[in-house]
Order: sequence, then structure tokens, then C-alpha cells
Amino acid sequence: LGGGDGFNGDSSGYNGGQFITSIADLGPFFPGDEVQLLFLGAWDEGARGASPNWEVDSVLVETLPDTDGDGMHDEYEDANGLSRLVDVAAGDLDGDSVSNLNEFLNGTDPDDPDSDDDSLSDGVETGTGVFVSPMDTGSNPLRADSDGDQLVDSVETGDGVFTSPSATGSDPNIVDTDDDGIPDG
Repeated sequence: LGGGDGFNGDSSGYNGGQFITSIADLGPFFPGDEVQLLFLGAWDEGARGASPNWEVDSVLVETLPDTDGDGMHDEYEDANGLSRLVDVAAGDLDGDSVSNLNEFLNGTDPDDPDSDDDSLSDGVETGTGVFVSPMDTGSNPLRADSDGDQLVDSVETGDGVFTSPSATGSDPNIVDTDDDGIPDG
């Protein structure tokens, strides 16, 4: 809140005595997960008005419908051309070796084998942050330049040998692979 704009006056609808509904879309969550909500209100003691300045009337937690019980809500399945009536969790719509369910959980596009357009398949970008091999780069499938060194992940081959600008040998998860104080890019 520090440095934020000040507001002086009543919010729209304040004198009407009606509650304002705020909606937060969170998740995905799994059975047994714990969720903690923190409400932050900011006002000063000189606030005016007859109604309470800020009040939580209720909190409602809802899950989105998952007709087929495959772990992906119906709205997501509809938006991505997946069946809401048949369990398609183990399927692989885009053929990138990542299941539809894992694409949902990872936030990658189930209909695009290269969600971040870095010329590496989502299936090899495992997101672990550790380069194992060209088939397990550890890079982030949602960022074309996982380590932010100005080199696209696909040119960072991770083998330690520079052969060309398109095969740098650097690690896509480490900004300064050779630890010389200069970013790889």
C-alpha cells in the first residue's frame, strides 16, 4: 500500500448498504490441500460514513464442475477441445508427451506442443531447473528464456561445448553457465 494513490470519499455504492462481491480464481488444488485466505483492508481512523468501513460478510469456496471426474474442470475442457464427458486425463491432444491432465496442472497449452514457442517440446521442458539431457532440459515450458540470460532455451544445449550461436553449450537454467561473471547471452 505504500506509495499508492490516496482516495478521499465514499466508494461507489457505499451508502446503499450493499455488499460488494469479490471473486478470486485460485488453484488447481487437490484433496487434502490447505488454503489460507488473508484479507487486507486499508483505511485511516478518520474515515467517515454511517456504515462499517470494511466488513467480510461471508466467504464461499466453490469448485468448478468436472463432469467426467478426470481432474480438469468442464470449462477448461470446453475451451481446449477436450471431452467433458469422457476421462481424457491420460490423453495427449498435441502429441508432446505431456498428458492432458499435466498440461492443465502445468498451465501449458494442451493443443500446442511448444507452449512458449522456443522450439523445444513441452515434453522435454520438465520445469525442474536441472538440465539432465536434451530429453529432460529442466527448463520452464512457459518461458522461452527460462533463466533470463537473453538466449532462447532451444539454443542452450547444456553439453558445455559451444559449436554455434544455435548450439551454445550453455545450460538453459543457469544465467552464467561457466561462472565467469558474464551472463551467457
